[in-house]
Amino acid sequence: MPKRISALTLTASLWCTAAIANPVSLLAEQCQQLTLANDFAASFDSVSLSSIQDPPSAAIQASRFERLTLGFNNLSSQVSLYLSEPLSRDDRDLLVNCQIRLADEISLVSSSEAFLKLGLRLQTYGEADSAALGNTLNRMAVLRLSSMDKARLHTAEASFMTSHKRGEFSLHPGDDCKITDESKSSQAQISHRIATYLSEQADENCRENAWKAYQSRTKTSSHGAMNVIHDIRKSQAMQQGFIDYASLVLKDTFFASPDTAATFLQATRPDKTLPPWNIGRALKQAEGTRQPINSNWLLKALLEEAHSFGVRVDWLSDKHLRLWLGGRLLGELVIATGKSPAFQLTRPGIFTRQFGQGLLISPEELKGRGAADDFIHAFARAIASLSHTQRHYLLVRQNEYDDGRALAATWLAIKLGNRLNARLPGMTPREAIVTAHRQSQNYYRAALALDFYRHRPAGIDRFAEHFEGLWPDVDAQYQSAVALVQQGPLLYRELWQQRLSRFIATHQQPSDEQAFELLLVNPDQHSLSLQLTSLLGRSYTAEELIRSIADDLR
Repeated sequence: MPKRISALTLTASLWCTAAIANPVSLLAEQCQQLTLANDFAASFDSVSLSSIQDPPSAAIQASRFERLTLGFNNLSSQVSLYLSEPLSRDDRDLLVNCQIRLADEISLVSSSEAFLKLGLRLQTYGEADSAALGNTLNRMAVLRLSSMDKARLHTAEASFMTSHKRGEFSLHPGDDCKITDESKSSQAQISHRIATYLSEQADENCRENAWKAYQSRTKTSSHGAMNVIHDIRKSQAMQQGFIDYASLVLKDTFFASPDTAATFLQATRPDKTLPPWNIGRALKQAEGTRQPINSNWLLKALLEEAHSFGVRVDWLSDKHLRLWLGGRLLGELVIATGKSPAFQLTRPGIFTRQFGQGLLISPEELKGRGAADDFIHAFARAIASLSHTQRHYLLVRQNEYDDGRALAATWLAIKLGNRLNARLPGMTPREAIVTAHRQSQNYYRAALALDFYRHRPAGIDRFAEHFEGLWPDVDAQYQSAVALVQQGPLLYRELWQQRLSRFIATHQQPSDEQAFELLLVNPDQHSLSLQLTSLLGRSYTAEELIRSIADDLR
């Protein structure tokens, strides 16, 4: 009976938002009623903070903090989720204002002396989850910007993104570089016109000049914004005793320093691929007939394979399922139709407080092996995210410093893909070109991000390391990489997780079922180092792992 009650409550919670006539208005109203800063000040006075003197008292205060902030954090997640969807201008304005209010409350709390003391005492006296929460609170306090710097940073980031979206550019090639069917796309968006031109133009010099001109279209308008971003981040790092922002951000990761991350990128980067201005032409000429794959068939095949890891499913409808791992309810998954496969964790699982909820997005028909692989990875992310339950919300959401979190999903995607390989079509030559070019682009942008937050303005020409052809304008390279601003110096981590997960899949000592338990469930909350020791049979330093992974790639 308790299991049924919990499941019923979860189902009702998942669909309650959809039943509301205007959920955006409800979220905006909830934002106006926020009192987190006042509630925090009242709950964590000097008496309650001084009571944290041993692990039990630390656990009690950590639990109080969770009760106080869980609703706030759930609201923040819902606002971010809705902002990622198409909205009317009025609804978007409501949620943007709500997001500003949420940020103001967080700023008031994290700038308080009580917040800093709570983090330090939990870190000092707590064990396991309580100590981890203390570490997270301390990191939030350390990385917090002043109100003035935060405003300057957000203004610079918005200016940079706006210049990329609206950057003025006219495609008017000279007589030597015109193509006869160029007029067909004359009314299309400039990005589409460029893509058409690059695929149709037979002269490589013309393609190169057009591509470079397009990539440099925001160089002048973005220059000031990039300088502001770099200067604020460098000042933030120096205030904490670090030489640059990359060193500050990487200090709690497995690599621990940007030098080690740069070594990884250098040692494992793929061979040079075609320059970007030649990709469109190569794709046009390559064979690319892709076999369609029914996404419902693939989902059921994946669920059958997941069964061997202990995952069970209850179908509540053809678009709504409940997932179990052994006797534990992981949460619920809703299947939604969308253009590209993706997974969104709409509500994380918090031990004893709430079950996880997620959205698995996919078109009804997947086009080719590349789309199938994307769907497999989205499914693996769903299983990994719902399997991971913490006692504290911030430990779920503060995963940018947790190298093991995404590793679990990537490892599972590799295992599931291998098991289904014989039942799926192979990659077409066109898909192979796209995959190789995307990998080179990801390595290139990750190297740029590390460089920007370390060396700028004395930048290094990374283009020549990753692509055939030359583009020595380093400033233009920085300003063409939007991900550099969006994700910062941690842009390399997806590549690291891909390489490491494949290394583990190849060399793991335990069975797949045991590795699943270690990576996805991690019942003892082991660090990545301890997980790797169990999986690979011995301990590895970061440098040893990089060398071993690089040896496998040769």
